[in-house]
Amino acid sequence: MNETNHGLRLRRRVTPASVLRPVAAAVLMAAPGTGAEGGGSTCSDTPLRTQVEQLQAAYADRPGRFILTLRSADDATRSDVAQALRDAGAYSAEPLGRQPLLVVEMPASVLGDLAADPRILCVQQDSPDPPAR
Repeated sequence: MNETNHGLRLRRRVTPASVLRPVAAAVLMAAPGTGAEGGGSTCSDTPLRTQVEQLQAAYADRPGRFILTLRSADDATRSDVAQALRDAGAYSAEPLGRQPLLVVEMPASVLGDLAADPRILCVQQDSPDPPAR
């Protein structure tokens, strides 16, 4: 078979990932409690100070992995909050895509610093889903 396309227009290959990636992003943005506007029971229904106190009681002095929802998704805010958390003792603080979300691994003692930060809307425990069968 000749390697030339003989005037045929080559189409981009459609894969499940290329179709699902934009759909997954749209679902994440629309899911309750994941956007800065809140709306889900995990963020907007409970004051941040209460969320922090509950997590501190549950974790005591153990480290944990948490998802922080920020009031803004701009790069400067995400970077500043992540750096402030690392300075306060977080092991890692990484943005989650372009969302107003940070994934943070830190000792529970650092959680107390979150309640006073007006850039943070919500904090919740990161509980990974079990693998699909």
